[in-house]
Amino acid sequence: ESLLLDQAMAWLRERLDRPVDVAAAARACGVSREHLSRLFARRLGVAPATWLRRQRLAQAERLLAAGAVPVAEVARRCGFTSASHFAALFRRLSGVSPGNFRRG
Repeated sequence: ESLLLDQAMAWLRERLDRPVDVAAAARACGVSREHLSRLFARRLGVAPATWLRRQRLAQAERLLAAGAVPVAEVARRCGFTSASHFAALFRRLSGVSPGNFRRG
């Protein structure tokens, strides 16, 4: 199980820059979506989609802190379908807008 979880997390991390879903990760690992979801919940305490969203937001924080990439580009590089969706989610989860996070 640990190997399967590591494989799924690596597959998802390699695709942070594009929209992917849990079903695709499960297919890539040769298991069902339900099995992968149960494994994430049992081992990590969160659903795969929640884990993936956290990874994307952590990557966004790193890019914003570096300061060189516009917010819309950060959203694109982190697999969000739109800059406005990214900004709203970032604000909801971090308490600040991406621009304010960048400023400090």
